[in-house]
Amino acid sequence: MTKKTETKKKTATKKKADSKKKTTTKKETDTKPKRTPKKKEEPEEDLWTPQKAREAALASIRKRHGAGTVRRASELPDIFSLRRPSGIPSLDIILKGGFPAGGPVHIIGKDGAGKTDLSWRMIAQAQKNYGDNAVCAFASIEHWPDTSQARLAGVTVPFSDAEIRRMEAKHGEEFDDEEMYHLKKEIGVVDFPGAPTTAGILEEVVDMYQSGAYQIIVVDSIGAMATEAEMEVELGQDARTASLATLITQFMKRIWQLCRTELAEGIYNETTLVILNQWRSEVRNKNPQMSDLRIGGGNALRHGKLVDLLVQGGGKVRKNDNKEGDVIGKKVYARVLKGKAGMHEGDTAEWRFIFGEGVDVPYDVLTVGMEMGLIEMGGSWYHMPDGKKYQGKHRAKRHVMEFYDDIMERAVSVYQIPDYRVT
Repeated sequence: MTKKTETKKKTATKKKADSKKKTTTKKETDTKPKRTPKKKEEPEEDLWTPQKAREAALASIRKRHGAGTVRRASELPDIFSLRRPSGIPSLDIILKGGFPAGGPVHIIGKDGAGKTDLSWRMIAQAQKNYGDNAVCAFASIEHWPDTSQARLAGVTVPFSDAEIRRMEAKHGEEFDDEEMYHLKKEIGVVDFPGAPTTAGILEEVVDMYQSGAYQIIVVDSIGAMATEAEMEVELGQDARTASLATLITQFMKRIWQLCRTELAEGIYNETTLVILNQWRSEVRNKNPQMSDLRIGGGNALRHGKLVDLLVQGGGKVRKNDNKEGDVIGKKVYARVLKGKAGMHEGDTAEWRFIFGEGVDVPYDVLTVGMEMGLIEMGGSWYHMPDGKKYQGKHRAKRHVMEFYDDIMERAVSVYQIPDYRVT
């Protein structure tokens, strides 16, 4: 066998062995289980939930209107805890500390019921609580404000030069420096808007309210308002009174928007707008079952107020509470017709108004003190909280004002009045 033939045999044998090995390997491979390729995990569908929907809505609101326009209850401003007291305990109790700040309040009553006196008393209390920082306004549409009535209600109003000269002429001598100081004394500021037209006065009131600088602004009164259209026509002609309702509606809508104004970061408008209005009989009402209460000003005044307070004159007050004594005053009744900010309709109060003196606050304090159990009466003797006793109502009234704060504190507890503040 030649060397060439031997080499061919070796090559053939090697190819046969390699072929057999490949076949075996292929069979082994075919017998193994095939692996299933992993499927790509598909993301779960984004399911709708109320929480996700709310977050999306808030994100959209923040984008359009800015942050902070939607708030939680814990983020709301604490405005209604601020009250504007009248200084009449029985009334402040049913008002849960006083008239609320931060919105309009409505005082209704017939003529002579004491609406204007009540508004002056609110300003007097603002001077007492805020001192030189008191800022109030009184817009009198009926006539120029009566400063003598304001002083009777306790408001510190400086005397004019004309008034001082008249008093000096009456007494026959000039006032000295100390007397002039007291006559010219002023606590805070009381402004008197006086535009020539009703619309002008209301514009001034809106500007004052928008400033947020005032604690109390009084508008006296709705029943005396007249539009320019009413002033231009002759008496007896159609005065187009519907235009007045339109004017008041516009005025109230602007006030409602300003109530929610944030003056600066974390500072809100806390002005109380006091609107006085008349109660007039409905002449077309022939049904005795229906109330004859008719309030002027249109339907706009029915909405958006924090308080509707009805004030009415009551019985006569006689000297020494003697049935045969001279009439020295009258009783005044108040009833909450509509109440928000912690108040409820139906609550009533009563106090006495003495002619030439004003509201008999000591008498009211004495009455409330007895209701609270802080003052006891035995026979004709009145026993005060400090243990002292005084015979007769008039002697007790001279000392009862010392316990005003104690009596109001007890009333807050007894009537479960929420905590309130006056500044």
